[in-house]
Amino acid sequence: MTAAGHNRCGAPRRPRLSIGALGGVEGAVVRLEGVPGAAAGAGATTGAGDKHRDRKGRDPAAEIAVRRCQLEPRAVRVAGAGGALALTSLDEGRRELIVDAMPDDLGSAGRLARVLLVLVGQRVEVDLEKPGMVRVTSTDDRESVAWVVVPDQPYVAVSDERGKVRFEDVPAGKYEVSVWHPPVGEKSAPFTARASIEVASGGGASATVSLAPARAAAPR
Repeated sequence: MTAAGHNRCGAPRRPRLSIGALGGVEGAVVRLEGVPGAAAGAGATTGAGDKHRDRKGRDPAAEIAVRRCQLEPRAVRVAGAGGALALTSLDEGRRELIVDAMPDDLGSAGRLARVLLVLVGQRVEVDLEKPGMVRVTSTDDRESVAWVVVPDQPYVAVSDERGKVRFEDVPAGKYEVSVWHPPVGEKSAPFTARASIEVASGGGASATVSLAPARAAAPR
């Protein structure tokens, strides 16, 4: 039987906001909009640091794991279109994951893959060819939904455990920041917010966005 407040694997059901171990709102997708020349040369990182390419020059796959029927983390970013998403099982027994591309017009999702994991440590990679948002669903816990950002420009990142995102090589100017926190469950609404920032210094500057729990709890 499933206890109240727990899924079929005994894991506590998730709160709507994901507060990291270091006190910030983690797993939120942050986009810096209106940066000149955003299509070339710049980059975005989280406070955890950059990942390095492998020996063949490929960007490492973003990873989502299933543990106690739940997907973690809630949101990840691949390097760009053509990047890979790795799905890994940390559970014993059969786990089925569904990977859907979400259209911009909020129409029907496009099925990318149905992945069956049957062994602890089993890992399957799925190539993500187009920019946009990709939803990963666990058939064992429909409330546990993870999101993958395939960015169309470099100034897109996912907040870390401190709730921070750092954008590098930002020209001086005023920009809009949009924040999108993943919903819990397939039919829940996400948290969204917008704010304006100003970068005063010249080329090569970095801009840091910090998501405090008090602010994220009451989005506009």
